[in-house]
Amino acid sequence: MAVGTRFSDRTVGNFNEFRRGRKIIHVDIDKSEIGKNVKPEVGIAGDAKTVLSTMIKLVPKALERRHEAFIRWLRGIKENYEEYRSKVDINGFAPWKVLKVLREVMPPHSIIATGVGSHQMWCELHWDVYVPGTFITSAGLGTMGFGLPAALGAKIARPDVPVLDIDGDGSFQMTMQNLALIREYNLPVIVTIFDNSTLMLVRHWQVMLYNKRIIAVDFNVNPDFMKIAEAYGIEGVRPSNYEELRSAVARAVRNNEALIVDITIDRERDFVLPFVPSGKWLEEVIFPEGFRVDLRYPGDGYGG
Repeated sequence: MAVGTRFSDRTVGNFNEFRRGRKIIHVDIDKSEIGKNVKPEVGIAGDAKTVLSTMIKLVPKALERRHEAFIRWLRGIKENYEEYRSKVDINGFAPWKVLKVLREVMPPHSIIATGVGSHQMWCELHWDVYVPGTFITSAGLGTMGFGLPAALGAKIARPDVPVLDIDGDGSFQMTMQNLALIREYNLPVIVTIFDNSTLMLVRHWQVMLYNKRIIAVDFNVNPDFMKIAEAYGIEGVRPSNYEELRSAVARAVRNNEALIVDITIDRERDFVLPFVPSGKWLEEVIFPEGFRVDLRYPGDGYGG
């Protein structure tokens, strides 16, 4: 069952897998998307909330119990992955630990915006969303520079809610001139920059899929983001450990102040895994070293 998806190559991987006797229900408000890339067994054009609310009323109790079993299986995968990550340690800042600290410091109702890059993928894996509508990202559109303007818009729309932009050094430099608006309109937005001196998402593909032929992605001379912050009259910090990160962000939230945080990330180890290569199916995923899980749902005789 697919709700509000256009079945793009970025989300599907191998289209042939959808032509092997799978029965697909496709729900989308745009009827032109239904059947465009993948032909469904049933196509429903309509608002997701209306369609799903109607379907829930038609679902037999037996199917509800099966759904609960499937959700437990998914949660088990998530718990195993989180346990694995908790045991992995690296020198310097680990992206997933940075996000854990930020999540602990930011209030549950905070609005989070992201740029585009490896930091965005880490957020997809490790950022816990507690309140609907508080995670803003350009997703598969891949709009570099999206994070800061989105965060500013969110802060203007909801001035009473803390707003955090999780960005990468490449994505941030696309639109960092918008820092002028933070001072012009006194918008207390917190910006955290995953500073790995590269366009990491592209570098990831070059390493994983192109035999480590790295070209036109590394920044040999990155700007000093602390001086950028100073130029715009915004406080900037470059923490050396997690406690300094925690303290700086907690202070900015408490005092309702703008802040730019420059976090140094090792680009040689900043590979977002698990990773499904382009054109591959989910079962062909590349796992991080030391972690394995069976992604084939065992089921109980009703759709495994």
